[in-house]
Amino acid sequence: MSNNKSVSLLKDFLGILALGLSVFVLISLISWSPQDSSVDQSGSPIMEAHNRGGVIGAYIGGGLARLFGAGAFIFPILTLLAGWALIRREEVSRWRIILSFGLVFLVGLCALLAVQLPFDPYFGAAVQSGGLIGARSGEALALWLNIQGARVFLGTIILISALAMVGISANSMIEFSRR
Repeated sequence: MSNNKSVSLLKDFLGILALGLSVFVLISLISWSPQDSSVDQSGSPIMEAHNRGGVIGAYIGGGLARLFGAGAFIFPILTLLAGWALIRREEVSRWRIILSFGLVFLVGLCALLAVQLPFDPYFGAAVQSGGLIGARSGEALALWLNIQGARVFLGTIILISALAMVGISANSMIEFSRR
């Protein structure tokens, strides 16, 4: 009985930690400024951060923005889902699928942003569209499949990932839309 209570408390602790992290990362991304210290400015002294998350928020927001562009906003959603699942005692095996396909969704979205848009839709010209991950993967796919083929491939990957994350079949979605 005591072991069950310890596991339950650990899940609560981790769930609340994940929820707090989600909020902090979201605040850090929303208030990110190109003038703040960041991971790509090594050697520069830590200066006063404009970021609402302080210097740590500037590093987190800047790092995620540069890696994933506007796709970085998927991270707080994934950590929010994980935290909520832990608190609600959801089955862990399903969450592995959600988080795995969430990462595939993230990379696909970043690559599609890079293929589609010259500037990042949220961070503008300060960040590559789709971030470093999206720019590199989108560039490779456009080289291998051409732009149109890359768009079709990435749209398919995003749709499959979304269906896997929510656990709803394509047929169920079609039937629901007929009502």
